[in-house]
Amino acid sequence: MGQPGQRTQKNSLIIESDRISLATCIAVVFTAFFWGYSLLVLLFFLSALIGFHNEFLDLLKNKLDMPNSQLRHFLYFGAAIWLLFFLLCSGAGAFTIKKRFGPLTRRKYPRRASDEDMLALQLVSRENYMKLKKKCESHYFRKKPDPGDEKEAER
Repeated sequence: MGQPGQRTQKNSLIIESDRISLATCIAVVFTAFFWGYSLLVLLFFLSALIGFHNEFLDLLKNKLDMPNSQLRHFLYFGAAIWLLFFLLCSGAGAFTIKKRFGPLTRRKYPRRASDEDMLALQLVSRENYMKLKKKCESHYFRKKPDPGDEKEAER
């Protein structure tokens, strides 16, 4: 591991890997292919929606035998299904929050622990607790105290 502080090289990478360059090239080619495919599909559907005409896209639509009207109906159907699922999920969420569990009010900050609360834990005896309370405002135990241990109370 290197020393903390600034790096000596200006153009050094934060993360270095021993990746094979052939694998990197293949990953870049596949990524570029899928980005291009996604762009083509997006243009395919957008051209049907807005009436954009392109020679390549029109040829593709003719080969797939899908006119613009059929693509528009498909997109409207997909949007209607998405809206239906969105409304169903929103309704289920609203039912769960409001009807099933009732109104959720914020929790109030807990009140300070009283002497009775501290003594109810039965970690130290009442006498030791009163000695500790008189001696200091707060006390942090390093280990679990024994109720009969007088040395812990005097520290």
